[in-house]
Amino acid sequence: MDRIFKKLKGRRYLVVMDDIWSNDVWDLMSRTFPDDDNGSRIVLTSRLRGVAMHADPDSPPHEVSLLNADDSWKLLSEKVFGAQQVCPDELEDIGKQVAQRCQGLPLALLVVAGHLFKIGRTLESWKDVAKSVSKVVVNESDSCLGVLAMSYNYLPNHLKPCFLYMGVFPEDSDVNIESLINLWVSEGFLWEELVGRDCLEDLVSRNLIMVRNRRFNGEWKTCGVHDLVRDLILREAEKEKFLQVTKDPSAKMIHVRRYSFHSSIYQDDCLESSSSDHLTRTLHFFCSLGSEQVPLMACFKLLRVLAVVQYGFEEFPLVITKLLHLRYLQLGYCDDPHCSLSELYNLQIFIVRSLGHNPPTIHKTIWRMKHLRHLQVSHSIFLPKIPSKLQNLEGLSCLSMSSCTFELFSAIPNLKTLTLHGRQKDCQGEKMSEHLNNLSCLKRLEQLKITFTCSQSHASIICQHL
Repeated sequence: MDRIFKKLKGRRYLVVMDDIWSNDVWDLMSRTFPDDDNGSRIVLTSRLRGVAMHADPDSPPHEVSLLNADDSWKLLSEKVFGAQQVCPDELEDIGKQVAQRCQGLPLALLVVAGHLFKIGRTLESWKDVAKSVSKVVVNESDSCLGVLAMSYNYLPNHLKPCFLYMGVFPEDSDVNIESLINLWVSEGFLWEELVGRDCLEDLVSRNLIMVRNRRFNGEWKTCGVHDLVRDLILREAEKEKFLQVTKDPSAKMIHVRRYSFHSSIYQDDCLESSSSDHLTRTLHFFCSLGSEQVPLMACFKLLRVLAVVQYGFEEFPLVITKLLHLRYLQLGYCDDPHCSLSELYNLQIFIVRSLGHNPPTIHKTIWRMKHLRHLQVSHSIFLPKIPSKLQNLEGLSCLSMSSCTFELFSAIPNLKTLTLHGRQKDCQGEKMSEHLNNLSCLKRLEQLKITFTCSQSHASIICQHL
C-alpha cells in the first residue's frame, strides 16, 4: 500500500476496483490512493448497494440492469463470432432465442456463448442448446454458479434461510411478497413481518431477488429470482439439507426439513419416506395430491407449514387438525371450514381457496385461535357472533359487507389490512354507509380494498395508508 501511494502521489490516475464486498475493505484500500485534487478517479464495483453508498454517500450509485433482448443478442453474437464477423442468417433466429432464454444476465450469456463457440455451427446443434440453456449453464458450475455462490457465502446468517426458501416455488414464479414474509415468520426465520421487509430489501439490494411487480402506489407486490440464481439455491439447499424440490414422483427422497412437490403425488412411498424420521417441518404441494395420501398427513407430527396450492378437497380434511404445531395452512375445498379447525391453536396464517358456489361461513370456534394473524378466503365470508377478541389478527379478506358490524371490528382492533366484498343488496346508500361507518373502530387500519358486485357489473375501490 505504501509503494502504491508513493507511485501515485502527485500523478493523475484512474483506478478500477472490481467486486468489493465490505465497507471495511473499501476503508482500508482507499488509504492507498492519494487525493491531490487533480481530477483522479476511482471506479468501484460491488454486488452490494450498501458498499457503493458507503464509498460515496453524496451521489447515487449507477445500478446495472439486466440486458434487453437486443443487447443480449449483441453480446452473445460478438462472443461467438467476434466483433468483426456476422452471424450466418440461418442461425440468427435461433441464436436470438438462445440469448432471450439467458434472461438478460451477462454471466449466463458468456457461459452459453463459450459453449456455442465450441460446438458445430449448425442449425440442429443450436436448436439443442436452445432447448437446454439452463443445463448448459449449470454444467459450467465452476465458471458460473461458482461466481454466484460468492453472493450466497457473503450473506449474513439470518438472510441465508430466507434466500434459500425461494427454491420452494416453481421456476419463473411471481411470488407474492406478503405471502413470502408470512412464510418466513411461520418457519421461525423471523419474529415479525416488519423485520421481513428489511430482509427482503437487503436481498434485493444484493441483486439476489428481483422485484417483478409493483402496486399502484409503487410498493413491491411480487418478487422472483433469475433461473441461474434458482439453480444456485437448489444446489445449496440440497447440500445443506435445507430443502428438497421434487419434480418426479418416483425420485429418491432425502431426509430434510422441507419438501416442495412440483408434480402430482400418488404414491404412498414418497410421503412415507418424507415423514419417517419426524424431521419434516414444511410441505408444499403445487400439483395434485391424491385423496388416498391425505391420511398420511397425520405422520408429520411436527409440521409447521402445509400449503396445498392447486388441489381442492371436497371437504375439510380432519386429519390436519392433528397437526398441532401448524402455523401456516393453505388449502382449497368445497365445504365450510370445520369447527375442529380451532384445535390448531398455534395457527397464524389460514388461506382458503373456496371451491363451493355459496360463500363459506366461518365457525364461531375460530375465536379460540388467539395466535391467528391472517385469515384469507377467496370468496366473501360471513363471520359469526363474537364471544371473544382476536388481538393478533392483522389481515382479513374477503369479508362480506353484511358482516361489517361494530361488534366485529371491536373484536379485531389491531387489523391492518382488510378486503371487503359487497353484493347488490349491500350497494344501497344507507346500508353501505352504515357498514362503512363501523370501520372507525379499526384505529390501526392501513390498507382497505372494497369490491362490489352489482347485477352484472363489478367495481373495486382501493385505499392504502389510511
